[in-house]
Amino acid sequence: MENIVTERLIIRKFEQNDWQDLYEYLSDEEVVRFEPYDIYSENQAKEEAINRSKNESFYAVCLKENGKLIGNLYLGKGEFDTWELGYVFNRKYQGQGYAAEGAKALLDYTFTHLDARRIIAMCSPIWLDTYEYAILKAEWCK
Repeated sequence: MENIVTERLIIRKFEQNDWQDLYEYLSDEEVVRFEPYDIYSENQAKEEAINRSKNESFYAVCLKENGKLIGNLYLGKGEFDTWELGYVFNRKYQGQGYAAEGAKALLDYTFTHLDARRIIAMCSPIWLDTYEYAILKAEWCK
């Protein structure tokens, strides 16, 4: 995948040297509160950066102005041309529209370049319930 560039962001593959910025937000209890993993140590963040650099499902979200990694998008292929979207962002950069901007750009890319039929996203507010949202290509590409 080539980089996806938006007004304020660059969405790219992870690199092994992304571990420090990754650690900055994956070591924050509030950020990982509803994720299926606990906070990361520095060594775990180093390993995770290596793993994500080899994994086509994870995308680094970086500020266009300075290259700072502020979060990640996840896009996993499922059955029937359905893809699952997820994201995790550094708390310092939440509430500024970066997740929405990045997700919208990745949705555009997925529908136009990966020929997705449907994209889903799930929200687990208390790990006992799950809301599932979906959009079809025909709805997105009107």
